Amino acid sequence: MPRTKHPRLAQIDRAFTYHQPASNDVSAQLDKIRATFKAIAVKMHKALPENREAALALTKLEVASMHALSAVVRENGEPSTPVEVHGKAPKAAKAAKRTVKRAAKVDA
Repeated sequence: MPRTKHPRLAQIDRAFTYHQPASNDVSAQLDKIRATFKAIAVKMHKALPENREAALALTKLEVASMHALSAVVRENGEPSTPVEVHGKAPKAAKAAKRTVKRAAKVDA
């Protein structure tokens, strides 16, 4: 009986694959989201005292921004393969492939 792909593996594939924006409309939407988060960050910087809590608030805003951008791109983007240079994949892509192969052997 063939093994079905575990839902978590599908989630991992989706999370760690670069998603090229599908169109100029998506790129414009991403620019608008970035600008909105940047404006909020500037307002927070001006309004908050310089302390640990303010730094954490800005960090959390940055994380929220990344998730918002990912939500748009993963829904509307095209998964991309690593760029090859002179017919060779980047070292990080090769290392990632080796890691995936090793993990697949462990699962088998």
